[in-house]
Amino acid sequence: MRKPNGDMKLVVLFLLTALLVSCSPTNTKISDKSLNKNTNLSDYLSITYTKYTNGMDTNDGMTMEVYSYEIGSKKLTKVTELPYTSQYPLTVASLPEQKIYYSAEGERDEDELFAYDLKTQSSEQLSSNLFAINRIIPFTADNKLIMVAVKRGEINLKVGFFDKEAGDIRFVDDQDLDTHTQDIAYSPETNKIYAAQYSDTQQSIQMRKANKANKDMIPPNHWIVEIDNATLTTRKIIELKEEQILSLSISGDQILIATTKVINGSSVEYSMVNIASGERTKIDLPITARRGIYFSKDGKGIYYLGVDKTSKTDQRGVYYLDLNTKKSEPIFLQEDGFINNFSFIRPGSK
Repeated sequence: MRKPNGDMKLVVLFLLTALLVSCSPTNTKISDKSLNKNTNLSDYLSITYTKYTNGMDTNDGMTMEVYSYEIGSKKLTKVTELPYTSQYPLTVASLPEQKIYYSAEGERDEDELFAYDLKTQSSEQLSSNLFAINRIIPFTADNKLIMVAVKRGEINLKVGFFDKEAGDIRFVDDQDLDTHTQDIAYSPETNKIYAAQYSDTQQSIQMRKANKANKDMIPPNHWIVEIDNATLTTRKIIELKEEQILSLSISGDQILIATTKVINGSSVEYSMVNIASGERTKIDLPITARRGIYFSKDGKGIYYLGVDKTSKTDQRGVYYLDLNTKKSEPIFLQEDGFINNFSFIRPGSK
C-alpha cells in the first residue's frame, strides 16, 4: 500500500502484523442498534477499527468498523462497518448528519472522499482529484468539512475545505508544493484551524544527512499556523527547531502538542502552546501516545490513543486521562483488530 508519509507506513505495518483479540471495552455499554436520532447530541468520540473480514487473513479483504462513544453517558455504539479499500483507513462519524465521512478507493485507484448515509445505507463519492487523505473534521460553524489530503499528481499534504453545498474543495496555499501538513485541530469557538507543518525540502535534506552518517534521522523544523476559515489567511504561532510535531489539539487559548526529536523515535514529549503569544510550556503526562490526543471540553482530562504507562497490561487503546488523579480509564481496547484513529467531536458547536 502506498503512503504519503512515514507515520502512515507505520500504521499499516502495525495493522498487518497485529494479531489481536475482539474488542472488549471496559466500563462501557456496547450497542449495535440504530443511533439515537436526538439532535441534542453530547460530545462524542468517533473511532476507526480495522479487522480482517474473515477474521484470519486478507483473502476476503478488510473492514473498517466505525464506533461512537458518547462522553456524557459513556455509551459505546458500533455505528456501521465499511469495506477498507483505501491506502490508509480513515472514518469519521458525523452523528448530527447521520453520515460517515471516509476515505476509499476511487475510479483511478487513488483515494477519494466518500460519505455513507446511515439512513439510506448508501455511499456517495464527494471528490475526484485526490490521492490520499490523512485527516477529516466532519463539520464547522460554516457547514464545511475540513481535511488533510494529497491532491492527485502532488506529494504534499494540504489543508482542504470541502463545501457541502457547492460540492467543491478549496485548499490553503494551493500553489505551495513544499509544505506538508502533519496534523490539524479545529476551534469551534473561533472557527479557525491550527495546523502543524514542515518543509518537504528540509525533510529530504535531513534524511540524506542521516543516511550519510548512518544515524537516526533528526526532524526538520516544524511549526504551527492559525488558519482563518473564511479568508484562508495564515498566521504563524510557533516554530520548533529540529523537532517533529506528531499531533495537536485545542483547549481554549492553548494548543496541546506531542513532539519528538528523532523521526520514528520512541521518546515523546508533551507541551502547551499559548495561541496568542506562542509561549511553550512542557508538561508531564503518564501516557504513551503519538497521535490522537484531545483535551476534554472542560479541560479536566485528555482522550488519547496509546498506552497507559501505569498499567501492567501495556494494552493499546483509547483512554481517558483524568488530569487531577493522573489515572487513565479505558474506553476501547483493541484485541482482534487495530485502532487506526479516532476523533473528538463537539456537535453542539456545529
